[in-house]
Amino acid sequence: MRWNPIFRKEIVTDSRGSRLPGVIFLFNLILTIAAMVNLFHMTGRALETAEIQYSSILELYSLISSLEFVMLLIIMPALTASAACGEKERQTFDLLMTTPLKPHSFILGKLAASEAEIMVLLFSALPVQSLVFIFGGVTGADFLLLFLAYAAAVTYIGAIGIFCSVIFRRSVAANAAAYVATALLTAGTAVLCRFLSGLSGGSAGTLPILLLNPAVTFLCVINSLTGTGNPQAVLAVFFPAVSQSVLTRHWALLSILLQGILAATLIALSVRLLIPGRAGTPGRGKRRH
Repeated sequence: MRWNPIFRKEIVTDSRGSRLPGVIFLFNLILTIAAMVNLFHMTGRALETAEIQYSSILELYSLISSLEFVMLLIIMPALTASAACGEKERQTFDLLMTTPLKPHSFILGKLAASEAEIMVLLFSALPVQSLVFIFGGVTGADFLLLFLAYAAAVTYIGAIGIFCSVIFRRSVAANAAAYVATALLTAGTAVLCRFLSGLSGGSAGTLPILLLNPAVTFLCVINSLTGTGNPQAVLAVFFPAVSQSVLTRHWALLSILLQGILAATLIALSVRLLIPGRAGTPGRGKRRH
């Protein structure tokens, strides 16, 4: 099996540096503090009432999982938004383009390396997340479904970061654009749909807009594990008049599928723009005669 050279180079660089261990430490420190505060609060209430409420255990699981998701949304754009323009700033991009390396290998290698780093973070956090196993109620299948939601979100956001890295020449501009796009897809679409719902008296006519929102998809997955199991309860926050339908019953699957298609489209566009000689390719200006 031949490894992608970009992927191998990024993995070796990360494993030898101090950035990844630092990120892992900070990531798990935040999760551990949140989990212990919630756990102490839960046990303190149990000492007063002589009973442990099962809902408190599910709240602990939801809290840790949600914190992980928010931090992934913050970390992923930073990992991918400097993929191409970072090479340009280090003056290595033109050299890479003169090698037999194909543009799709460059893009996929950068994206895969970023996702591998995210997977390391997620696996490192398993001991904290596994606190819920002390009390039961969360199965291995629930963990797999949660990891699927994480993987879909980081691929989607990572593709946005890669695309921004290709169309912008500077890492600062690419990072800013990636974070703005992530904010618009999460908070932006939520605020827009809530506003449109208020104008239409709660009508769910613009509900499909939320299919683009990875945060809503994640909330639907968490609700299916710890709540009623019906995404309609989450969607009703934005559209009170939403009714049960094929769309709402299969919301998580359809949104993950749509976000996967959009991610693949952005990756394909990034590869196309990265082909030497095309307009917008970083570091490729007109030759002077």
